[in-house]
Amino acid sequence: MGADPDRPLLVLGSLRPGEGRQLARAWMTLPEAVRARWTVVAVPRHPRASEELGAEVAAAGVTVGADATRSDAWVWDDRMGVLVDWYRGADLAFVGGSLSAFGGHNPLEPAACGAAVMMGMHHESQMDYVRALRGGDAIELLEPGEALAGSLRRLLTDDEFRTGRAQRARAVAEAQRGSAARAVAALKDMSLWPA
Repeated sequence: MGADPDRPLLVLGSLRPGEGRQLARAWMTLPEAVRARWTVVAVPRHPRASEELGAEVAAAGVTVGADATRSDAWVWDDRMGVLVDWYRGADLAFVGGSLSAFGGHNPLEPAACGAAVMMGMHHESQMDYVRALRGGDAIELLEPGEALAGSLRRLLTDDEFRTGRAQRARAVAEAQRGSAARAVAALKDMSLWPA
């Protein structure tokens, strides 16, 4: 995907309006040495919201779509169908639609790719997956404001903590595999699935 393999990768996936601003503000509170170590890739949920999201991120002081080696720059990728490819290379992934009341997107996608996972408190549509990840101590749920910046700082600077979270997240995702087959088997047992 063109990211520097020598730098850890933070993917901000499925960003929705308002989330870019919150994440950018938290990012800009981090010491420059921390920011310079990481490559950040932002992937909006909908390309039509890309301009609005880019503007809110830029207003918070982050350069959008620029050279990823700069500590104040995020790579911006608003192409459809690229998020899982970015997750495959991620060390840490934010799952969007969750800092604002959108219900959240699937946290098992980055977990299955081996990334440490973080998302906001609005994850109603993903409750079962979040519950499984929480049960495995495999997800960071982000509170808004200063707490968000603190969580982000810890995940970006504590390599052992982040790596442990990533390993546990992958294990939880692996345990969830086969759910469609289990659902079909249960429906068959109840004579609700055609022979």
